[in-house]
Formats: sequence, structure tokens, C-alpha cells
Amino acid sequence: MNKDITYMNNNSLKRFKVYCKNYYTAKSSADNRISTAKKLIKFLNEREKSINSVKHNSIEEFFDTEIEKGTSLVTINNYHSYLKGFFTFLKEQNDNKVMEYDKVKIERIRKMEYEVFSDSEISELFDIIDLEKNMRIKISNMILFKIMFYTGCTLSEVHSLKVYKKTSDVTDDDNYIVLETKEIYFRHPNVRKFKLYDSLCNDIINYHRIIADAIGKDDIPTGGNLFLTTYGKTKTLKMLQYNSLQYRINSIKKKSSFSNKKLSLKNIRHTLIKKLINSGKSLEFISSSIGIDISTLKFYLDNIEETESEIIDYFYGEHPYKTVIN
Repeated sequence: MNKDITYMNNNSLKRFKVYCKNYYTAKSSADNRISTAKKLIKFLNEREKSINSVKHNSIEEFFDTEIEKGTSLVTINNYHSYLKGFFTFLKEQNDNKVMEYDKVKIERIRKMEYEVFSDSEISELFDIIDLEKNMRIKISNMILFKIMFYTGCTLSEVHSLKVYKKTSDVTDDDNYIVLETKEIYFRHPNVRKFKLYDSLCNDIINYHRIIADAIGKDDIPTGGNLFLTTYGKTKTLKMLQYNSLQYRINSIKKKSSFSNKKLSLKNIRHTLIKKLINSGKSLEFISSSIGIDISTLKFYLDNIEETESEIIDYFYGEHPYKTVIN
């Protein structure tokens, strides 16, 4: 990272923290604003973007990244409000004079216009993976796509997965797999548990066996990361980077017949959500199983405008307390 940019950005954040704690009497209100600003500053530092040159398009990029991680639209709306206050503060402090916050297109994010994979496209993706000659990459890609299509988890969730041999081995991890019971757990924002197919568990075992052979070990220690790589001459075992998984998914998509489609990583989970909605599953069921805020799911409905009109008509004309309040 650029140390000068990081220092300047963090200095602005530090002064904003002092301002929030002095201005907002409710601790939670101050903490929420500080937490949101801190997220944005981390985002900017990683991309070496100076706070004094940030414009509305960077805020939209930040929101897109958060949605990619699975952040609900309710939370995104809160971020939008908090960051408006943050940039008002920055303008007063002469830390940023170029931001026109009213240009941030939150409506585009709220619409959530997605494309999804068809069944034939999903089959094609797995056919492409199956052609990979490097067995380690082939099996790990199979695991990656199977878990994401099966559970609807985000890329950050699957990237953080740990693998335990037995339930008794499990420590305090948010996301993990237990091979003994053939189960996968996600613990944020709500606890989700899925039974895994035998083939997927076998893929994980074979993948870790290949990794263990590469470093001259009998096995990978229980509780290790799901996705691993070896580093340097000593073949030190390391967690495969998040960006590496992103690159793999994009490279596989580029080899497909539908590479020209706007098919982002988040659309993998959207494909499953759309399938569940079309199969008649309730929004409560989908919210609990996918780990997404129920208020966000209404944007997946094809008849959202019809539903909104029905709500308006009902509350005006048929509300159960109409005779009481009219």
C-alpha cells in the first residue's frame, strides 16, 4: 500500500471519530457512522485512492463490493446515509472538495437487475472445469463452484471456510466444514447448516491429499483452510488469496459460450435465489437458507411493482382500522 495515502486517509478517519463521539449523544449512532467510514477508508487504502480525490463513482464501487460480499440492501442504504454525513464533514475540513454526493446512484443498486445462469450454462461451466489438466486446480475449482451453487454463499464466505475432520475438533470459526458429519456451516449473519453430498466431501479429501503430497506431509492438519497454496522453496502452506478465486471464476467464464454476458460473481448466488423463488419457496425460507436480509429479497420478485400497488390500494381502501381512523 501507498504509505502516504494510507496516512492521509487514516488521519481523516481519526478526526471524524472525534467529531462523531462529540456530536452524537447516542453511542450506537456514533459507532455506526464511524464503522461505515472505517470500511470505506479500508476500501480506499487497499486501492491506493486518496480521500481528497474521491468522487461519486468510488462510492458506487464501494457499494458494489459490499453487495458482492452479501451485504443486504438495508445495510447499503444505511451506508449511503452515513457516508453522506462523512463527506459533509470532509468538505468542511477541506479534506475533500470534489465529491458531489448527490450523484451517487443508489437507485441503480436498489434495482438489482441481475442475469442468472441457465441450467445448460451451469453444465457448460462444469464441463470447462473438467477439462483442466492440473488436478489440483481442477478439483479445487470443482469444490468452489459446487459449494457456491449449492449453498448460495458469497465468495468471501467460501474463501474463509476451514475444514475439520471431526465435530470435536471444531473451534470458534464462523464458516467451516466437518467431514465426519458431511456438513457445512455458515454463522453470519445467521446460522446456516447444509448436508454435503458424498462427491463433494470426496473432492475435498482428494484435494487436501494432493496438497499434503506437495509439501511432503501425510495429511493437512484439521482446522486448516479449505483453499490452500504452497509458497516458496520451502513449500510453506498458505491460504489461497481471495483475488486468486476471483481470477479463477472469471477465467472459466471467459472460456464459455456466454462470456459476453454480464455475469458477475454475485450472480451465482442470485441464480439459486431465483430458482428457489420460482419453485415456490417462501421468502422466509430463502432468507434463512441463503443468509440474506428478507427485505432485500423482494427485489427478486418479478411482480414487485404490482405488489407495491396492491399495498397502496389495500392500506387506503381496505385497512382493518379504516373505520377507526377515518
